[in-house]
Amino acid sequence: MRTLEDLVSDPPDLPVAASLPAITRAARPGACAVITAPPGTGKTTLVPAALATALTPEPHERPGRILVTQPRR
Repeated sequence: MRTLEDLVSDPPDLPVAASLPAITRAARPGACAVITAPPGTGKTTLVPAALATALTPEPHERPGRILVTQPRR
């Protein structure tokens, strides 16, 4: 099983991977963001892992909480 750090440092080839540096630069404690992209681009797989890694102050600390929601019809 891959760790969060592994997933972020060597992400799968998904379209959202190119945006991860910009997303993590914008992250800060207490911030809120809405990220939209078509299905299958890696939002659910990569963005929460990247944010949890970026918002964890020390390498061995437990990652912060990242809330992911999706609309239901």
